Amino acid sequence: MFIKDIFVKDVGRNIQSVVKVSENIGKEIVEIDEYVITQEIFGYIEKFIDTYKNSFVMKNDAIGFWISGFFGSGKSHFLKILYYILKKINLDLLIKNNECLGLIKNELEFVAGISKDVIIFNIDSKNIKEESMLDVFVNEFNAMRGFSSRYGFICELEEQLSDENIFDDFKEEFLKISNVSWEEGRDKFYFYNEQLVKALSVCKNFGLDVAQEYFLNIEKNYKMNIDNFARKVNDYLNKNGEDHSIVFMVDEVSQFIADDVNKILNLQTIVEELSIKCLGRAFVIVTSHVDILDMVSNKKYDFSKIQSRFKNKFYLSSVNIGEVLCNRLLVKKDEFKSLIEEFYDEKKFFIKTKFGSELSITNNQNSINKDSFMRYYPFLPYQLELLREIIFYMMKNNVISRDISKGERSLINCFQKVLINFKDNDINCVVPFYMFYDAISDFIDYNHQYIFLILKDYTMLDEFDINILKVLFLIKYVPNLVGNIDTILSLIISDISLEQSMLNKVKNSLSKLINEGFVNRDGDKFYFLSKNERDINYKIIRSNVNSHDINDLLCREIFDEIIGITKFKYRGKNYFGINQLFDNMEYKVSKSNLIGIKILMTNYDENFNLDLIRVTSIIENNVIVYLDDDKNLIEEINLYLKLDKFLKYNKDFYKESFFEIINQKEIEHFNRLERVKVLILDGIKNSKIFVNGEMLCKNSSSINEIFRLALNELISCRFNKLFYVDKILDSPRDIVEALNNNKILSEILNCNSLFIQELEKFLIDSREMNISDVIFHFKQIPYGFNKNDVLFGILYLVKEGKLSCEYSLNKLEEFILSRSSLNKIIINFLDYGEKCKFNIYKKLFEKIFDKKYFVNTFDELKISSCDDFNEILHRIKLVKNISKNNGVYLNTQFINKFESFTFQVKDGNLHDIDEDYILRKFDKFELVYNFYTSVQLEIFKKGVAVVEIFDKDKNFIVDKIDVCECAFKIKNILNSESLYSSIAELRGYIDDFYQVHNLYLQQTIKSIGKFLDSEISKFIDESLLIDLKEKLKKCTSLFDSYGVKMESIFLKDRGTINE
Repeated sequence: MFIKDIFVKDVGRNIQSVVKVSENIGKEIVEIDEYVITQEIFGYIEKFIDTYKNSFVMKNDAIGFWISGFFGSGKSHFLKILYYILKKINLDLLIKNNECLGLIKNELEFVAGISKDVIIFNIDSKNIKEESMLDVFVNEFNAMRGFSSRYGFICELEEQLSDENIFDDFKEEFLKISNVSWEEGRDKFYFYNEQLVKALSVCKNFGLDVAQEYFLNIEKNYKMNIDNFARKVNDYLNKNGEDHSIVFMVDEVSQFIADDVNKILNLQTIVEELSIKCLGRAFVIVTSHVDILDMVSNKKYDFSKIQSRFKNKFYLSSVNIGEVLCNRLLVKKDEFKSLIEEFYDEKKFFIKTKFGSELSITNNQNSINKDSFMRYYPFLPYQLELLREIIFYMMKNNVISRDISKGERSLINCFQKVLINFKDNDINCVVPFYMFYDAISDFIDYNHQYIFLILKDYTMLDEFDINILKVLFLIKYVPNLVGNIDTILSLIISDISLEQSMLNKVKNSLSKLINEGFVNRDGDKFYFLSKNERDINYKIIRSNVNSHDINDLLCREIFDEIIGITKFKYRGKNYFGINQLFDNMEYKVSKSNLIGIKILMTNYDENFNLDLIRVTSIIENNVIVYLDDDKNLIEEINLYLKLDKFLKYNKDFYKESFFEIINQKEIEHFNRLERVKVLILDGIKNSKIFVNGEMLCKNSSSINEIFRLALNELISCRFNKLFYVDKILDSPRDIVEALNNNKILSEILNCNSLFIQELEKFLIDSREMNISDVIFHFKQIPYGFNKNDVLFGILYLVKEGKLSCEYSLNKLEEFILSRSSLNKIIINFLDYGEKCKFNIYKKLFEKIFDKKYFVNTFDELKISSCDDFNEILHRIKLVKNISKNNGVYLNTQFINKFESFTFQVKDGNLHDIDEDYILRKFDKFELVYNFYTSVQLEIFKKGVAVVEIFDKDKNFIVDKIDVCECAFKIKNILNSESLYSSIAELRGYIDDFYQVHNLYLQQTIKSIGKFLDSEISKFIDESLLIDLKEKLKKCTSLFDSYGVKMESIFLKDRGTINE
């Protein structure tokens, strides 16, 4: 039993799938007979009749009708049916074929009987670039009246002649003169200008010159705008009677308008003016594949008026076209309906699974059940909506010509063509979706059609491969429809019973198509490649990628992105740098790092096995990660790197010519990298990790946590003496603080006692060693101690006198605080016996006294240096006496401490022998001694005297800048720690002070002397006056001189008068 046998009507019969509004002669009966009035269409007809009737009767402004619907939804056919109703063309046949119309028969006949003119035209066919919306309306209106539809001024002439009732006479006269009918000649008036003028002169009784001028004036003065047009329409309606109306029926208005804002504004104004001028007697009905709201929503202009004028909006949905398709093409004979239903029941699970909701593009209206399966069979319900979506998005992407919606191509026509090609198949098959390719192939652009053209002679691919390619082409531009194997299988399968064998066949076919460069794979998605895409893809595939690039990408993603551990802090204490290795390649490796993470892949070494990896993890100080060789991963990386290289070096070159393709490749580039990351992450999660010869048990889902656990295991095994240090020192400042704080020192020594013992033992065996070498030794396996902990141990042993060093403990502390280099500092481990003590003190004494001591024991050294120390002690005593006798107690506290310190040095009783510190003390004593036993002391005393004088006199000096300056400098030197080195400078300031001060003093003494002679001498005894003058001469300060003056005034006031 074949498919063609199950239908009521012959599937090959001629079905007018696309109705052209401009063609109606002889086709009315066919168009009416084929038309299916669905429930949706019936509702729109009923609403149209009511609105038209009410607008006409009530004279309201609801004159606009906007009919929208997708490609092939029947907009033009519906418009034509409304035309037949209004014109009362075969109305009885229409009502007879559609019982539902019988319910509104009276209303239909009433509307049909109204006096009217109906103008129907496809405006897109009038789309001449310079024509506006108004031009088309005017031309169609003129043509309906029998006037010229090409030249407005010719129509103006015709109107004037018609108004004078001489138009027919004019046409007869023109025919006589030119032997050409006026209808033929008027569009070529420039050839028949002489004949036109002659005919005009006869009819108007004008001379030839007047007739010529008359015609030229009409041409010159002709102007047409929307207001004039609306007035002309209204005048025409008035001439034909008060109840006469006119209907403009405009097909494909959206294609005519496209993105031209002026045309939209034209349409808006035309409808508005017709509404105002004609008072509900002029109607405009348009069809558009775009809803009015979508057409104007993205414009920057206000289109609220056009929406208000087109209040009546009819949208023809896919439900409507589906019902039409089933009624016009797929009506089955009753005897086959049960067979189809049985077939559905038998294969129901597969049908619902493979052809169910995943492929229903927009809603549930195409979901499969027994009833829908039977009505659409041998098609599937989703195929109608999917094909509509495919054509819509192909047109949007300029893949398919917009002409597909003209001529003999529509959705119904596509389905009929497929059905004709499928009619000889067995009844137990369904139409595979790839067959729709042939139905639309004539309208596909060259860039895509080229691929299928070259396949005609392509021997590498068979018919099944090409059908797969057709499927991928058809769904290429449909968003949210993923071209994976499941989708392809659903769209390619015809015989449901072969589903399992088809799966492998599809996979093999896809591999062939990829290899031949017709399909691109992006993860689990497959994409058809157009000619341009194929050319670019070929350039991408041809580029070379070496293994180093692949490994480098793997390393970046594994080590930098996924694991992300370059430094590891073990149990919150020590930091360990981590080497990063991949197979035989060192990714990020440092000699200072003692442990690492090593990634191995199964293609690393064919002799590698798990037992060998276990042994390797024991020998090497690395966490070993064993990855399975994922061919998909390597393939994805290879494709990603090729694409990356292409975009890096060719992106700008191709960007302008192939903008969309390059954008798609950039998206693919991103997706491939993301997929590589996912595959690598899965590989790491499923890898085998070996530490110390054992496979790690991965209890955590966090990759970072798994590797931290592995590193913990590795460190605890390799660095088995790391626990010797329990108290960590984080910085050099912590070291210095610990050495100078007994409480902290005691705590650290208690916690790190095992380390101190290990360090001391190592240094005893080594005897002499560089500090840096000691630090390096204890950083290695099995210790892993940090630098600060080792430095603390070394400085502690120096402090205890168990290590000798050319630098003192204080100096070493300065070194580590300033982070100076320790490479050249040598330390020696000492027994700290008598010999050691002798060597230290001998060296110290020789530096203190700048002489050599030729002795062999410490006792001999003490005897030999006794006189030298006694001399120091004698000098100390002398300094004390001088200080006391002169009343100068500068540095007396230091002298007292230094005396005790000298005895300690002399007897060898120092606890911490800091050579620099000791020598600085003896150098300072020399300065103090020289001060007290030289002229420096006298100069110091004079400086003190100056300060005392200045403090007494400063309030008596009027202009005291020079004096003050000297006095302040003297004060600063006296209080300075560098006093001893500034004595010479001090002497100069003292001289400068006295030089200036003496000028003030002599002036004051002279002034007060005059005061005594003039004011005091008369009132006191002469002997008293002589005493006052003697006192005045001896004054060394202004303060004292003014004291003499005050004394004289006191004596005068007391009344001791010279009698």
